[in-house]
Amino acid sequence: HIGRNYLEAFFASWLSTEQKIQGKRLFMNLNHEGKNGLIDPLFVLSRQGWHFFSTKETYAFLTSQEISSVAVTSASAIG
Repeated sequence: HIGRNYLEAFFASWLSTEQKIQGKRLFMNLNHEGKNGLIDPLFVLSRQGWHFFSTKETYAFLTSQEISSVAVTSASAIG
């Protein structure tokens, strides 16, 4: 196991890429299994000023949960 849960696994995998987060922008393409577990953390990030970009399907889910995002076709479309 990489972590005890999805969040720990995500952060461990992110750290292994040695990439840095620039600004408070996040692109998301959430799968069916894990998306409900991210609702509360996404609300927290939203209150902290993060801006979300997402695929069409993820956008529909986030909108249904009253989480603001911008639908884009790919991460490269964010600019």
